[in-house]
Amino acid sequence: MNIILLKQSDIDVFWSYIDRLLTDALIKSCWIERYPIDSLHDDLENGILQCWIVSDEKDIHGVVITQELEYPLGNSLMVFLLSGNRMIEWYKDLNIKLTEYANKNKIKWIDACAREGLGKKYLSEIGYKNHANHYVLGVNNG
Repeated sequence: MNIILLKQSDIDVFWSYIDRLLTDALIKSCWIERYPIDSLHDDLENGILQCWIVSDEKDIHGVVITQELEYPLGNSLMVFLLSGNRMIEWYKDLNIKLTEYANKNKIKWIDACAREGLGKKYLSEIGYKNHANHYVLGVNNG
């Protein structure tokens, strides 16, 4: 599998291939309630978020959205969305690519937002630790 970090200028070229995967991820993670797909597209084009494509010679099998976050004691690469198929074939290679990117950019941590099943099945196996769970209370029609 090939794992490629898209340039901002390539987002529109690939959008028709990845927008369904991203919409599915937004829905499954409940982020769609606060992060519409059009806003995600704009943030990718503006460089606020990064988009990684997982593909073979014929098909796109996965898409990953990351964001670099600055903290007082070091920066983090947040894996914000992860979607695709045949993940068992590429999740370890993705982790290698993200780690290389983090090392190159002096990022101290890679954080991942993940549903519990995904975290247990894939992330725990490659060294990620579950530090907290994310709870949400909707208020004011949220």
